[in-house]
Amino acid sequence: MTLVTHIATIAIVVETKSVELMPFSLLLFGFINAIVWMAYSLIYEINIYLFICSAIGAFLTASEIVIYALYRHKVKTCKVKSA
Repeated sequence: MTLVTHIATIAIVVETKSVELMPFSLLLFGFINAIVWMAYSLIYEINIYLFICSAIGAFLTASEIVIYALYRHKVKTCKVKSA
C-alpha cells in the first residue's frame, strides 16, 4: 500500500509542478529508514524479503527526493482533486 502512495505522490507533483505535498524532512527520514532496514536485513538476520521491500522503498523515496529537487523552486498552490 505504501508503494502506491509513493507513486501517487510522484504523479501529483509532476502534474501540478508543486512540492507542496512532499515535506522534505519526511522524504529524508523515510530514505534513511529504508537504508537502515536494508542494512539490518543483511547484517543481523539475512532476510531477502525484508531486503527487497526496503530496497524498493529506498528507490522510490530516492526518486521522490530527485523530483523534489527538480520542482522545489516552482512553488504554486496545489488543489488536489477529490475522488
